[in-house]
Amino acid sequence: MPALDLIRPSVTAMRVIASVNDGFARELKLPPHIRSLGLITADSDDVTYIAADEATKQAMVEVVYGRSLYAGA
Repeated sequence: MPALDLIRPSVTAMRVIASVNDGFARELKLPPHIRSLGLITADSDDVTYIAADEATKQAMVEVVYGRSLYAGA
């Protein structure tokens, strides 16, 4: 057994909202130019934040909301 076991994260859900509802946009405090959303959840917060950061570098996207639900082990 290696000293550090590889932990493979998993994407638990992905959704695309092509035209966001005005109420939802207000709730998220979205700038007016943002009308489409991509949503992702995963079982590893760190990997999800890194993926979001990488997405902003590879495509014309903005991260407008990020939240960790980690409650401790």
